[in-house]
Amino acid sequence: MIGIGLIEGFIFLFGSKVAILAQRYLKIPAVFWLALFLLGVNYITPFGFDWFRLQLLFLHSYLGVSFWQFGIVISAIESRAKSIATNVAFFLDNEDIYYADLTIKDTSISFENSKSQDITIVIGALYWDEGTPRNSTYLFKAGDSTAMHKVVLVPFGEYNPLPKFIGDWVNKIIYNDGVDYKPVEKISDYQIGETTYRNAICFEATNPKMYANNPKFMIAISNNKWFTPSIEPTLQHLIIEYYSLLYGTTIYHAINGSPSYITSEGKSTFVE
Repeated sequence: MIGIGLIEGFIFLFGSKVAILAQRYLKIPAVFWLALFLLGVNYITPFGFDWFRLQLLFLHSYLGVSFWQFGIVISAIESRAKSIATNVAFFLDNEDIYYADLTIKDTSISFENSKSQDITIVIGALYWDEGTPRNSTYLFKAGDSTAMHKVVLVPFGEYNPLPKFIGDWVNKIIYNDGVDYKPVEKISDYQIGETTYRNAICFEATNPKMYANNPKFMIAISNNKWFTPSIEPTLQHLIIEYYSLLYGTTIYHAINGSPSYITSEGKSTFVE
C-alpha cells in the first residue's frame, strides 16, 4: 500500500511539473493544465488499481458523477465561474428506485441434497480447474449447480501484475511459491425467476468492465474479513454507489466482515 501511495504521489508530482513547464514555455496558465490532468487522472491505474475516483467527492451531493458533470466542475475551478458551472452540473434525476423481488441473507449452508429446491442459493468459493485456481460464484438452483468464474482479478491479491522475472521472485519469496489465479474472458449473467443478474465477485463490482451493456441488476459477493478493521469496506461501498449511479444498476451486495446492502441510483439500504 505504501508503494501504491508513492506511485500515486509521483503521478501528481509529474502532473504539477508538466503544468509549470507548460506555463513557462507555452504561456498557458498552469491551472488549465492542472484541470486537464484532474480530468485524466482517473484513467491512470497503476498495476490495475482503479479505486482513485475524484468523482466520489460529489457522490452524495447535488452534483453529478458522470464525466461531463465532473468536467464542468473542473472547468469552474479553471475559469472561476463557479456559480454558473455548478448550476449546470446539478444532477436532477428524480426517478423512483426500483428493486427486484430479491432478499439478501448471509448464511452458512451444508452441501446436502434438496437445499435449492425452494430457493436459489448464490455462494462464493474457490474452484480448482485442472491445475488452474479460480475465484468463483456457485449458483444452486432447482437441484443443479453452476460455477461462474471471476473476470477481473485483484492486483497482488489474486495475481501478480509485475513483469514475470520480478513477479516469479515475489511469488516465491513473499507468497511462499503461490501461483496466480486465472480469470476468464466472458462476463456471467444468470436468471432468478424472470430477472437477469450480472455476477460480480468482490473487486469486480468496483470495476467498470463489469457494467458493460448497463446491467439492470447485479449480485455481488465479497469477503471483507481480510480487510477489517480498515476503511476498505467504506471505500468499496462508495465506489459501488458511484457505479450504480453512473450505469443505473441496482446492486445486491452480500458481504462477510461488514454490513450487506442494496444500492440503487447511488443510494444504499443496509440489510441484516
